[in-house]
Amino acid sequence: MNPGSSRKTSGRPSGWSFSSPLAEPIHDYSENALLRSGIERQFEIIGEAINRLTKLDAATASQISQRRRIIDFRNILIHGYDLVDVNVAWDVVQNNLPTLLREVETLLGEPEGQT
Repeated sequence: MNPGSSRKTSGRPSGWSFSSPLAEPIHDYSENALLRSGIERQFEIIGEAINRLTKLDAATASQISQRRRIIDFRNILIHGYDLVDVNVAWDVVQNNLPTLLREVETLLGEPEGQT
């Protein structure tokens, strides 16, 4: 898409697959720098987006249950990379990301499972 194009998209990158990273065992996550950096980069983007949403529309942001923790996690990833424990990050992928996805789908009006 051209930068000047007015064509609207869903906001989700084409080819987005939520389930793919979850299928990887923690060993693959901790040993595969590309997988780890890709997942952590997505957390940085998610945290920044929620931080901006909080400033622009606090009522909508309040519907994201762990928004403060998500923003804090983003800040740790950005500013304190040496502090990131792969076990904690993987736990977030396994246990918190599915909840966030459901909350965002609800906010976007997308039915669950239609990602």
